[in-house]
Amino acid sequence: MSHGLSVRKPMIAAINGGCAGIGFMQALVCDLRFAARGAKLATAFAQRGLPAEFGASWLLVRLVGQGHALDLLLSGRAVSAEEALEMGLVQRVLAPEDLVPAARDARSLAASCSPSAMATIKAQVAADWTRSHAESFEDARALVVDPRRRVDFAEGVASYAERRAPRFGPLPARKDWS
Repeated sequence: MSHGLSVRKPMIAAINGGCAGIGFMQALVCDLRFAARGAKLATAFAQRGLPAEFGASWLLVRLVGQGHALDLLLSGRAVSAEEALEMGLVQRVLAPEDLVPAARDARSLAASCSPSAMATIKAQVAADWTRSHAESFEDARALVVDPRRRVDFAEGVASYAERRAPRFGPLPARKDWS
């Protein structure tokens, strides 16, 4: 399974119903997780005699903290969408009929946000899990002054000042942008 951190574009999970096993892992690697009221999420590894697979222990601790991660991984119990929201496992809980439209609406990020900036932010968040604040601050400073980012910054400011939708360019090839 490709890890969501290696995908440079935002990934959104729309969870409607049961979400366990590999489906649970697919949702975990997404950047945003929306759930319909009535949805249930579970790890079930321990109940099947398995260790936490596919990096579940690494991801869950970072998403919901050690206590919630251990609760989910050790018990394998199913949690409601509402409990998942309380622990930070999902970002939104919606009526079932509103779930897919909300996920599609979140795709509007592509129309209103710089693809390069979003890819950079995802990389920053991933790297900052293991860096000090000083290292994160210095990296951010270097990114802000990187001349490759000036075109998108200028377009973002111009679109705001002119009260129009921004016209950002496509995400550069990986070899051209970190």
